[in-house]
Amino acid sequence: MAIETFTLTVDAAGNPEAVVVPTSCKSVEVREQGDPTTDYFVRAPGIANAQHRRFAGSATIFRAIGRMFQPGEIVGYLETVAGSVPFSGITDAEAGEA
Repeated sequence: MAIETFTLTVDAAGNPEAVVVPTSCKSVEVREQGDPTTDYFVRAPGIANAQHRRFAGSATIFRAIGRMFQPGEIVGYLETVAGSVPFSGITDAEAGEA
């Protein structure tokens, strides 16, 4: 398993953005890049699941319990409360790594 980083743009328009795993991993952490600007909603594992509101600047970690996420797998969906912001993600990193 290698640590891999990625970015995605999340907004409040249309459907929530899918969080797509770039490589085989056990976990994926996503958070807003730069200074926090807006709260956001998380849905997991599917787009039809109930949303959970997260505070601006807080990280969300998706974990594969007892298995591995596979490249291209959608692990959840993000949507901002307002506006459009870049999010960054990192796979399998422990706190402070990479």
